[in-house]
Amino acid sequence: MESRFAGMRRGLVFASLISLIAAACATSTPSTAPSAAESQAAASAAAPSQVAITPAPINNDQPGPNGGKVIRWFIGLGTGGKPDQIAAEVKVADDFNASQKEIYLSVEIYDNRVASNQLQIEIAAGNPPDIIGPVGVEGLNIFRSQVLDLSSLVASQKYDMSKIETGSAVTIKWRGTPVFVRNRTQKEIDEARAVPMDQLKDPEKDEDRVQKGHDNWLVMVALCTHLGCIPVGESGEFGGWLCPCHGSQYDTSGRIRKGPAPKNLVIPPYKFLTDTKIQIG
Repeated sequence: MESRFAGMRRGLVFASLISLIAAACATSTPSTAPSAAESQAAASAAAPSQVAITPAPINNDQPGPNGGKVIRWFIGLGTGGKPDQIAAEVKVADDFNASQKEIYLSVEIYDNRVASNQLQIEIAAGNPPDIIGPVGVEGLNIFRSQVLDLSSLVASQKYDMSKIETGSAVTIKWRGTPVFVRNRTQKEIDEARAVPMDQLKDPEKDEDRVQKGHDNWLVMVALCTHLGCIPVGESGEFGGWLCPCHGSQYDTSGRIRKGPAPKNLVIPPYKFLTDTKIQIG
């Protein structure tokens, strides 16, 4: 999770809620049968009103239903708005609220297609949420300068890579996020280092994406920097990774070479404990 926005005044977000209500009212059934064109127009007008999956936010200037301080949890920048996750998220909040009376965790879930705009509205209105998460790569890129990084407070994880053969890779989990760990061949390293910087959308030397003395090991967050899909390894025109969602292609250093992704695959903070063991975080 990413955490708290500070120093914001509250208020204008109510305007966005009023507009949603107005849009919903505009779709009420007319007294006469509508034409096909009118029905299509009404459906188009109604679509933007389907923003919040959960009810409107609770005013955190007042106690929550359990009498505790309201803490708003904003979900939608990552995969949290998917139907198979909503029930689990709501249950977490319900169980927490039932366990004590000092804090009331108010869940606000938005469709991923509009969550970014909604959050920007809330920030501009001085009414930001207290907690945001899960957050995808795109969401983190947009709001990076406006959130408090809690990575230093999250426990690091250690991985033994001794069984990863040269020319192969594994996908591990770090803080719930998939991470690629690849033991590169010398050919892969040479190909990555032969690429001129002016051919890269996001120029970055291969040497700067690995740990010195461990050039064969490439450790990257396994999420496409376009919309957060998981790329497929040893694929695409550049021998690296191919995102099956929208065709972004990365080379053997995980650098974006073709397609809509704006950035290279992210390198997480990590260090070597031994030649075959790393600690991420």
